[in-house]
Amino acid sequence: QIAMLLCGAIRRKVETGAWSAPDRYGCLHVTTGDLEELFYSVRERYGENWGTEARGKSSRSLLNDVYKKMRQVGLVRGPDEAGNVLVLPTAARYAVSYDDPGEEKPTGRKSTKRTTKSTQNTIALDWSEMGEA
Repeated sequence: QIAMLLCGAIRRKVETGAWSAPDRYGCLHVTTGDLEELFYSVRERYGENWGTEARGKSSRSLLNDVYKKMRQVGLVRGPDEAGNVLVLPTAARYAVSYDDPGEEKPTGRKSTKRTTKSTQNTIALDWSEMGEA
């Protein structure tokens, strides 16, 4: 979940022009300093939604875990000895957010009156204790 939040934040940085555009292969070249700053802002904004383990870790330790997970799933390469990270094109495909419980999201559908009863039950999942990084 944290890695996906970071992917979304990276994407927003590129879309707004705050970070340079990807190279001709779709890869983004950034420094660990840039990613650390971005990670700290993501943690500040969303950290209260994370599980106990993630909230209890130091930022440095948690960021290292996130780097590891992102490397494992093919989102980044690095950081290297010089402090450079290569963000791969696959990272642009992912972005997640937390919905505000009091905020209604428009669905783009017209509301219609249901004339039959549904036999399906709604299931609520709590992802907060699942793998955070």
